Order: sequence, then C-alpha cells, then structure tokens
Amino acid sequence: MSAEQDTLRRKIPMSLFSVAAVVMIVNLIGPSTAKIVDCILYVIIPGIPMVLSVLYVKRIGFAGMHGKAWLAFSIAVASSFIAEQMWMIYDKILHVDPWPSEADFFYFSFYVFFTIFSVFYIKPFAKSVNAKKITMSALVSLAIFMPTAISLASFEKSQWDARGFDIIMGVSYPIVDSIIMVPTMIAIMLFFEGKVGFLWTAIFVGILCFVVADMLFMMEEIDSAYDIGHPIDIGYFWAYVLFAFGVYHNMKYFEKPKTIFSNPNDLR
Repeated sequence: MSAEQDTLRRKIPMSLFSVAAVVMIVNLIGPSTAKIVDCILYVIIPGIPMVLSVLYVKRIGFAGMHGKAWLAFSIAVASSFIAEQMWMIYDKILHVDPWPSEADFFYFSFYVFFTIFSVFYIKPFAKSVNAKKITMSALVSLAIFMPTAISLASFEKSQWDARGFDIIMGVSYPIVDSIIMVPTMIAIMLFFEGKVGFLWTAIFVGILCFVVADMLFMMEEIDSAYDIGHPIDIGYFWAYVLFAFGVYHNMKYFEKPKTIFSNPNDLR
C-alpha cells in the first residue's frame, strides 16, 4: 500500500466519526435543528460521490468493462441524489408524505444500476468467486429477506385491501436489499481473503451500511416514527462517505490514461 493510500484509508474512520457526531449532537440540541442540519447534509454528502463519479467517467470514457462499470455507478449515485432531494422537497417544502412517491423510482434505479456496476466490478475476480462464496452470499441475502417474508404472512386481508400498495412498496426495498447483498458480500469476502485492499472494497461496505439503514428505516416508517434528522440517517451518510472514498481512490489509481482495470493483482 502506498503512503497516499494509507493516508486516505486513515481518513475514513475520522470522516465516519465526524458525520455520526454531527448527527447525534444536533439530535441532542433538538428535533428542529436536527432536521435543518440533516437537510443540508443530504445535499452535500450524497452530492460528493455523484460529482466525483461524473468527473471520473468523463475522464475514462464509456469504453471497456471499467468505463461501463463506472458509468453505471455514476447513474446509480445520481439517481440516489435525485431521490434524496425529492424526498426533502415533498416532506419539508410541499409538506406531502414522500413515501411512497416519485422519489421511489429513483431509489429503485439506484439499486438497478449499482447491481450492474457490481457485476462489472467483480468480473476481474471471476476465478476467485467459487460456489462457496455464492452460497454464503445467498444465505446472507435470504436472512435479510426472511423478516420481510414473515411480515407479509402476518398481514390480514383487510390490511391488504386498505394498504395494499403501501405494503408492496414497503417490502420492495428489503427485496432489492437482499438482491444487492449477493455481490456486496462476495466483494467483502474478496477483501478478507486479501484479493483487494480496503479502499477497493469501501463502496461495498457503503452498500452494507445502506442496507442496514434501509432495514431500520422500514421498521421506523411502518410505525410512522421516521423523520428527516433521525439518527438512522447516519447509516445512509456513512454509505455516501464510503462511496466518495471509493471513487476518489479509483480516480487516483487510474490517473494514467493507459491504466486498465484487468489485473486483479494490482488491486491489493
């Protein structure tokens, strides 16, 4: 690991701690302060990986596996950024319940394009992805989906008649979370095997934070206990911070135009 990579890696815990500290402190000050600060953070923090990824794609182009992967990632984070802004506009400006809303289209787009990105991202390590890794990843995915399946079975017909669309929307997120966890767990296992360095895996650790936050959000939203400024948002902010570090690391690694994303040994 180069000195620059080591410096970048050491900045990650400090950044994550700083974000969590800000969210917790403003929650201690009061709900109104927490909402204002959270709205500002939801513009700045998701915006950083979006801007970095767009600049990166502009530099490397769309050609080849590497270009296609990062084009998909840039669309993913842009979709998520749009969704976050729409949520805040509905909730804080229009005073309309943002869930479900058009923002969900962009949230789901994030999952679709991130899955495409992850396939391209992991492809150079295809020889290291054996049946054991796939099975373990699938089991984790199933474990995430099981609470949703149990919840679905518990709904009565009257509830389906009254809130059928809301229920379907609610369970859709755990479903896409469970799907996206398969490539995420494979990437994290590659890290623990020493196939790649942490900075290469940061984006997938970010997705892990995203999925955990999603699960907690759904639990709170069902009881109408969630609002912007909730400490659950820390998980989403951590995800965006890790996305930003992951993109920035790739930008530095592929600074030279002739560098090609093909040799897994270069990624440690």
